[in-house]
Amino acid sequence: MKTISDLLNELNYSCPIIDFTGSALNRKNYYGFDWFDRKVIELTDQLSEEGHKTVIVIDYAVSLLKDNEDTVKLVKDHINLNPHNPLLGPNDESKGPRFFSLNNLYEDPPALQELCQASVLAGLCPIVEPNFQEKQILIQAGATDYSYDLLPTALLLAHRGIKALGLVQSPSSEI
Repeated sequence: MKTISDLLNELNYSCPIIDFTGSALNRKNYYGFDWFDRKVIELTDQLSEEGHKTVIVIDYAVSLLKDNEDTVKLVKDHINLNPHNPLLGPNDESKGPRFFSLNNLYEDPPALQELCQASVLAGLCPIVEPNFQEKQILIQAGATDYSYDLLPTALLLAHRGIKALGLVQSPSSEI
């Protein structure tokens, strides 16, 4: 199984990385966080001001499908079930429009399509641990995995006009 570090080395991307897994990758433009908070918002503002067009966002995700565990996955789409949205409240038009498109939010490089399984990510509130019945509902809605920090980060990036290249892995996988 390829690790996220292996995939990033193969891609040879130089764009910034926001990581919620604690992997401490030794790369330029690497930013590690324990969870989504004000510091992530400040960083996305900085990255937008610097003119970045793509940011890699790495997070842990719990697989809802047994045959997809312990795999690095490429986020293709999401289902937002997190009531905490970083864009609530008055909008600062200098950072992005009030209403913005989420079409093509996620970067989808062909090289990764061949190396990773696809993920439709359910973004949940960090205090939520879905029970069996709730997991079945997520699967019926089309989700393959759920996580906590990637989705609010991707929404914030989209607001700033930046695409997210979302990579998720199960907590037991190696970076």
